[in-house]
Amino acid sequence: MLLKLWLKEAAEAKLNIYNVKGQLVHSRELKMQDKGFHSYIWDASKESSGVYFVVFESGKLRETRKITLSK
Repeated sequence: MLLKLWLKEAAEAKLNIYNVKGQLVHSRELKMQDKGFHSYIWDASKESSGVYFVVFESGKLRETRKITLSK
């Protein structure tokens, strides 16, 4: 699954993905990222269809998105 992210400034970033039970199913520390648009591919082949929450953190920014995975 392709996840698109936008950074207002260069910073280190962290990406966590949780299932609807609040269990962490994927975590990724992203090294220093430049300002601008970024994309990240999440290999969700081992996950079941359903709703997931993507939490992206960078500097003072914390963004949560709700996504649906359907197979």
